Amino acid sequence: MNKPTLVRVRNRRDAARYIAEKFAIPCSESKLAKLAVVGGGPAFRIVAGRFAVYDEPELDAWAIAQFSGLVNSTAEAGTKLNERHHRALIDGQRRRAGGRSSAHLAVASDDGAR
Repeated sequence: MNKPTLVRVRNRRDAARYIAEKFAIPCSESKLAKLAVVGGGPAFRIVAGRFAVYDEPELDAWAIAQFSGLVNSTAEAGTKLNERHHRALIDGQRRRAGGRSSAHLAVASDDGAR
């Protein structure tokens, strides 16, 4: 029988502190709360129907994704960040739509407006 893997979880305040200290990324409890509503933040779980908790591996993955690759100029960094931001938006739309492609997203939103 397989034993469940134990993963350390952190509440929102501790998650923000963890990201700030480990990755030197400015992060606050309110920023994580906002990202939990609008999307784009680290994946989390709801405990007792009320409290958000974050798995450390998810926090690590999200924080690492915030960094660009190595660049030689700020102009190059802006291009890479814009491409990454666009991909994150598309991925977020797909997740909210249950994995459908962006073409399906446009049709789904048009159908709801009629």
